[in-house]
Amino acid sequence: MYPVLILREELVCFLVLIFLFFMSRAYLKGRDSGPFTRLVIFALLHVIFDFVTIITVNNTDSVPEIVNDICHVIFYVTAILYTNELLFYIVRTCYPDSTGKLYMAGYAVVAIFVACVPVLGIEYVEMK
Repeated sequence: MYPVLILREELVCFLVLIFLFFMSRAYLKGRDSGPFTRLVIFALLHVIFDFVTIITVNNTDSVPEIVNDICHVIFYVTAILYTNELLFYIVRTCYPDSTGKLYMAGYAVVAIFVACVPVLGIEYVEMK
């Protein structure tokens, strides 16, 4: 029962994002369709890996540490990708012609994060 209580907001977020994804497929047919779909997909991946990460952290005795670390890295990468996509979705709305090469610079942040993970590592704090 305990993990279900922790995961209730992830379940609500997941259901809302699934609804948004299907509604965006039905109604968005213009130029904003691709960026909005990427926003929803990155948000869905973030919620899914939040869900998986909570489960793996709560079961560290049976889940290998490498699986837990990979889930955490994907969790953070999807958050960075979502934030990058949201930023450029807003910038494209205001300045439609100025986001070409700058958009790719956002992916450099993801590459830097992934490159730093093996060097810095992931540490967990156990609450008692």
